[in-house]
Amino acid sequence: MSGKSRPAPRKLPRQARSRALYDAILVAAAELLEKQGPEFTLAEVASRAGVGSGSFYQYFPDRAALIGALIDRQLATDRRALEAFRQAPAASLDALPERLVAGVLELYGTRPRSMSSMVALLHELGRQAEVLSLSDEFCEVLAAHLQRARPDAPRTTCQDAARAAVHGLLGIVRQAAQETPLRLGNDPTFRARLLAVARAALTLD
Repeated sequence: MSGKSRPAPRKLPRQARSRALYDAILVAAAELLEKQGPEFTLAEVASRAGVGSGSFYQYFPDRAALIGALIDRQLATDRRALEAFRQAPAASLDALPERLVAGVLELYGTRPRSMSSMVALLHELGRQAEVLSLSDEFCEVLAAHLQRARPDAPRTTCQDAARAAVHGLLGIVRQAAQETPLRLGNDPTFRARLLAVARAALTLD
């Protein structure tokens, strides 16, 4: 999106009633994203949110503005999860794979279809770099956890292991989101597969 201003809401809510209306629109958009993918219309979002067109366009003048706000909302959720993982107590090397898999499934398991749809929206607005940056930061946080669990391991070894674990898990989860999204919910076989990948990647010996 070089040379263009970043799409944004026309205005941000200040009063409680306005915030409730604004949030209702974003919740409706997220629900449609999960239900039918990224091809929703603004009219469908407004109808689902129970908002008149005048009130809707007061905040979101076009599709780009709505999608931008939806992406911001998702990135904020992802960043909160990252910060919680950063602040989590130290764990043993044996416990880290379980913690990592639990975090990934908690983040993506409740909205599996949205995960693959969000990729299309990121491309639509040219914002893929933000997600890549967040993923890189996630790898660094995991590497720091590994370093605490195994202080004798070289930093580069921990970083390589963290990248293998994070990208391996996310690759499997993204594929499942596209092909068999219900497996991200509560499928013990799928969870066991993720754990096996995480354990193999995080083995430092």
